[in-house]
Amino acid sequence: MVIKREPTQPKTPGQLIRAYRLERGISMEQMAEFLYCSKGELSQIENGHKAISRMKQLLWSCMVPHWTPEMLHSDESNS
Repeated sequence: MVIKREPTQPKTPGQLIRAYRLERGISMEQMAEFLYCSKGELSQIENGHKAISRMKQLLWSCMVPHWTPEMLHSDESNS
C-alpha cells in the first residue's frame, strides 16, 4: 500500500528556506553563496539550531521578494 503524503507548509524560518531551496533544486553550497553566508551557518539555520540575525532577515527579504523579515523571524530564536 502506498500512502500519499500531502506537502506540509514550512513552519519555521529554516524550513521555509530549505523548502525554497529544494523546490528549486539549489544545492546548499549555491544557496549559501546566494545568501552571503557559510554552508555551515545555512545548515544550522535550516535545522533550527541558529536564529537568523535581524540584518540577514532584512537582506534576505530583499533578495527573495516573497520572503518578509517576519517570515524569517522565529519567536523561539535567541537572536
